[in-house]
Amino acid sequence: KFINVIICVSDKNGINTYISPSVEIVWGHMQSDIMGKPFSQFIHPEDLAQIMNSFKKIQFDSNSSNECKIVTKS
Repeated sequence: KFINVIICVSDKNGINTYISPSVEIVWGHMQSDIMGKPFSQFIHPEDLAQIMNSFKKIQFDSNSSNECKIVTKS
């Protein structure tokens, strides 16, 4: 079975430095489409404010995770 979990790592500026290979199956984006770009451009607008608020807090607590809707390639 395939686990549809995406692991995304961003630097302190919100630029994607790692995205798991499963992104190609789950989101329809190639890894190269996402690497080096701001993670915020892939967050659904309804969830963006919440995620950006969480991102600011993560800078003080590096052990955090979030769930949100994503803008897929299609």
